[in-house]
Amino acid sequence: MEEVTLLSLSSSDYKEIDNLASIVARNLEKEKISVTLPSLRPGTISAKLFDAIKRVRRSGLTISPEAGSERLRKFIRKDFQDEAVYDTASLAFEKGWKTLKLYFMVGLPTETTEDLDAILLMIKNIYQLGTKTPGRKTINVTLSPFVPKAHTPFQWDEIVSPKEVLERILYIKRQNRISAVNFKYPVVETSLLQGLVGRGGRSMGNVIETVFKNGGRFDGWNESFDFALWENALQEHGIDYTEMLKPIPFSKDLPWSHIRKGVSVEHMKQERQRTSIQLKEYTRQKRDLDVSEHTTNNMAFGRSNKKVASKQAFAPTKNKVRFRWGKDSRYKYMGHLDNLRLIERVLRKSKLPIFYTQGFNPSMKLSYGPPLTLGFTSESEFMDITFDSNFMPFMMEQLKDAMPDGLTLYDAKIIIKKTKSISALLNRAVYTVDLDKLIEKVSLETKISQLLARETIEVERQKKKNTITIDLRPAVYAIEIKGEKLYMTLGIGEGGYAKPIEMLRELLGEDFNLYLTNFIHRLDVYREDENGQKISAMEL
Repeated sequence: MEEVTLLSLSSSDYKEIDNLASIVARNLEKEKISVTLPSLRPGTISAKLFDAIKRVRRSGLTISPEAGSERLRKFIRKDFQDEAVYDTASLAFEKGWKTLKLYFMVGLPTETTEDLDAILLMIKNIYQLGTKTPGRKTINVTLSPFVPKAHTPFQWDEIVSPKEVLERILYIKRQNRISAVNFKYPVVETSLLQGLVGRGGRSMGNVIETVFKNGGRFDGWNESFDFALWENALQEHGIDYTEMLKPIPFSKDLPWSHIRKGVSVEHMKQERQRTSIQLKEYTRQKRDLDVSEHTTNNMAFGRSNKKVASKQAFAPTKNKVRFRWGKDSRYKYMGHLDNLRLIERVLRKSKLPIFYTQGFNPSMKLSYGPPLTLGFTSESEFMDITFDSNFMPFMMEQLKDAMPDGLTLYDAKIIIKKTKSISALLNRAVYTVDLDKLIEKVSLETKISQLLARETIEVERQKKKNTITIDLRPAVYAIEIKGEKLYMTLGIGEGGYAKPIEMLRELLGEDFNLYLTNFIHRLDVYREDENGQKISAMEL
């Protein structure tokens, strides 16, 4: 675990949030576990709270103005002024944040071009605040289409069409002139579907089933989303979705009207009407007063610029220790990155004094050996861990006790001299396959002899953008049968790279597709020097 989040609909509105965050951060600091908060309501976060959440590392910070203009925020009942947004951003920059995320909704009821321009102005003003403190600043802006939700005062409002929403989003992007501002927004049709599913009745169930039968899968991923499937399904069931986008009269029964959630429909109607009345009154007052101070270039908001003394300190490296570990079949379908996260959790559980990097985002000082292919087991995985104190024998047992069943810690050795990373030093890997998983032994021995007699072993490898041809022969050092196992010694790193699956495909030919290749075991990795001497990974 790297962080703990204090999560609620509006965490910073909790009156004791400063004390709570400070206590949690102080207790977790020794474990290098940071405290984070979800998106913040402007004007509700204090310097003390910022100090708490940056105690270990400065995590991402999201400020949610939701609308660019005070008029539109008043309408959606987010009643805070622009200065509250600027004060929060200014305090964040003052406390050392270099990157801020801003969240806005596009397509809100009564939204106008002036409201979109207000978003641009707010982004510009926040960026200018960032220039008052040292360092390059980045503003990441999320523009999310507004979707009316059931059981809210806006459930009767219009859903803005995807085309119109996209035009408004692109308008904001085109008008922006600051290169340090990055925009992010979803595929607008996905937001439309949220509205259609939320607003639809039982008939939408048939639509969802039809989309699934026609191949709709993982629609939450942009690369898998196909809106045409939904359009065809809606048409097949006689649903004109453009009609579902229109405002709904108060007098019409809604598909969810029979569901009671504590707040009556009459109350929500009154809230919706009161919102419109308050908006008219607010607009009239603003027009009469002609308040425009916050649109001038001489910004009066924000806190004064302060220089904070650097707290960076450098702790000496005590001990670098190399560990050999392995995993059995229970973990063979965990990818390399998942393995790394698991190891970090094990280290936290062990309570060992791990050395952390300095700076804003401290992390464990770890390095790993070459990654293991998904589906393989191994007894020859390596990691180098830097400790913040002398490594003692009992620490090995402490780490073993923290290991879950299926992960095994075999050996540990202190590394005295400075060396390259372990992945850069290794150039050989030994893999084994149980013969009872493959074809008959006699036939396999013949195939091995024929393969090793070839001058070239060319295979095709699929890259991200193209397919390349590789000669594996220089990276094939030995293939032999010992007892009931097939052994393959192949190159890695500077020794060339041959994948064991590629070698099995060459050995088995047409029979390769008859076998699963998730029974390969990595037995050893080592370095062979120019004199042909084998050097164990633990000795490098």
